[in-house]
Amino acid sequence: MPNLTGRNLSDRNYFQNAMKLDGRHYTIGTPIISRGTGRRVTPIAWPLLSKTGVNHGVVASSLGDDYFGDLLSTLGFQPDIVVDMVTRDGAIAFSTLDGPRDPRTD
Repeated sequence: MPNLTGRNLSDRNYFQNAMKLDGRHYTIGTPIISRGTGRRVTPIAWPLLSKTGVNHGVVASSLGDDYFGDLLSTLGFQPDIVVDMVTRDGAIAFSTLDGPRDPRTD
């Protein structure tokens, strides 16, 4: 992505988690504000390994709120159903309710 060229993302938790993985796994991070776009996204990252298993870095991507909305629309939930997609640490990656909130206090 051109707007991420030259940016150091190694301080991000998802990046650090991906560096510890083998080539068969990936990590989904807690939603962040993208440094490249300024949008709220849920990061996904894979380790970039050589054939001998040497880690050369991380391949990173992200899912926007539109992805989660599209996914839920294909599942046929009724409009009065509330769906929260929550990360392991309790942050909401996506919610059918408007506005930020903490599911641990709802």
